[in-house]
Amino acid sequence: MCLMKDFFETLELKETGVVLLRNNKACKVQGMSTVHLRMFDNYDILLQDVWYVPELKRILLLISMFDSLGYTTKVEHGMMKISNGALIVAKGTKRNGLFILDGYTVIAHAFVTSQTLYYKIKL
Repeated sequence: MCLMKDFFETLELKETGVVLLRNNKACKVQGMSTVHLRMFDNYDILLQDVWYVPELKRILLLISMFDSLGYTTKVEHGMMKISNGALIVAKGTKRNGLFILDGYTVIAHAFVTSQTLYYKIKL
């Protein structure tokens, strides 16, 4: 789920449902598209079917998205690693119950600096 329209490579705007937040607020899903991520070591990941939810205050990616792509996620001692075989493709650190990814989005092959992506994992 992403709040930044510019992060999507192509975005088809149409309401497709709602996301229920922790405080029971319902936020409308207003589109879906593909987001291109560049990880800490310049490893690229293309996530498809990412929801556009402009009311969110953070970018939330579900670990199940990476699982669907065949990646393995390991979480221990406040650190998260997402790997593809022996290659670690993403790392994150736990802060206030969320894992903050060391990476950024790639927009139309131009880099966005200082962007932080958040992973939410139910503990």
